[in-house]
Amino acid sequence: MKYILAISTLLLAIAAHAVRAGDRIEFEYTYETTSGASRGWSSRHVVDHWDQNYLLAEEFHLVGYSPSIYEKVYSHSEILTDDVVQIWLSHCEYNKGIFETVVVPAGSFRTCRTETYDEFGAPTGTLWIGDVPMGVVMNVQKYADGTTFTFEASNFQHGGI
Repeated sequence: MKYILAISTLLLAIAAHAVRAGDRIEFEYTYETTSGASRGWSSRHVVDHWDQNYLLAEEFHLVGYSPSIYEKVYSHSEILTDDVVQIWLSHCEYNKGIFETVVVPAGSFRTCRTETYDEFGAPTGTLWIGDVPMGVVMNVQKYADGTTFTFEASNFQHGGI
C-alpha cells in the first residue's frame, strides 16, 4: 500500500510540474579565456509544446557581439523538464550529486550539484539543478584550452501563458 501511495504521489508531482508554455529562465554569464573575460546574458522561453516536443525561443547576448536569437525544437529527453528536476532533487545522492544551497542573482536555491562529463567520460564542469524552469540554477563548464563559461540564473517565470 505504501508503494502505491508513493507512486501516486510521484505521478501527481510530475503532472503538477510539467513544462508549460510561458516558462522562462534568464542567465547572466561570464565567458573567461586566458586573455580576459566577457559578460552577457541569455534566456530560454518555452513558446509551445506538443507530444514530447518543446519549441524554445533562445537568446544569447555577449557584450561586444551581435546577439544570437533563434527558435529550436527540443525533444522531452533534451531538456530538464520540471518533472525530471523534481526526480533529481528527490534522488540527488543516488545520482551521485550533493545537496547544496547556492546564491545566484535570481535568489537562493536548494540544489543538487552534479558533475558533467564529455562523451569520453572526462569531467567538463559542474551543474546545479534546482526548482526553476528547465532546472539549471548554475552551470560552470571548463574547457581544455582554459576557457570557462559560468551561467547563473538571474530571473525566471513559471508558465501561465
